[in-house]
Amino acid sequence: MSNDKRSFAERHEEVGRLTRRWKVGPAYDAARVLVRDFPGEIDGYTVLNMLICITDNGGGRMGGLREASMRLIDDAMMTIPDFAGSVAHGDMLRDLMLGMARFPHGDSLALARRLATQIRGMHKADPNRLACLLDAEARMAAVKGDLEKSYKLHAEAHMQWQQLGNEADPNWVHFNLVHWLRVSIELYGRRRRGTASILEMLRKTRHAEGAHNDNQVRIICLPVVGLRAYRWLETHRM
Repeated sequence: MSNDKRSFAERHEEVGRLTRRWKVGPAYDAARVLVRDFPGEIDGYTVLNMLICITDNGGGRMGGLREASMRLIDDAMMTIPDFAGSVAHGDMLRDLMLGMARFPHGDSLALARRLATQIRGMHKADPNRLACLLDAEARMAAVKGDLEKSYKLHAEAHMQWQQLGNEADPNWVHFNLVHWLRVSIELYGRRRRGTASILEMLRKTRHAEGAHNDNQVRIICLPVVGLRAYRWLETHRM
């Protein structure tokens, strides 16, 4: 146990605050201690898993996201009652899938397909999460090089969130637009009307907590180097 006397809720909020400010290295370290100190709190596992998948488990220092995420999911199964097959279980698998899209390795594509089938069953009653799964599948399609499929999946996810109206998660809507914009630029260029339309929708979602700031979006839109520069930033967040 650490010497931190704050409640789980206070420390969990601190991890969220650090993450929203893109201080993912300190957030990752704080989340590891949080799970150690409060092993019965499922929200600790889910936030640590998300940070493992954003940072590739500390830049690969702790074995990489696939090893660490699956180990953490196994720990949750052994510690948290009714975790297996739950919405939280699906959330952790989805974040692993998103992590593999950032840091693909070996059989990531085959594993992602199996994960998507599992997640869809766990999230079948939650249209917000099903749309988020489409975003994850779109990112994996882009990793595979199937940009047209990726574009269509991002568009489908956005349409599903539009149908949800105010019930749509603004963070998920925002990040789907970011990756849809990337695919549109790579497929069609920056001058196409559809690309401009996505960028305009993206500008309207910046109120979302944890959303990209203006400079990050500008980087994506830079001629020639923008997509490569953003890709580097996305995988060097520690």
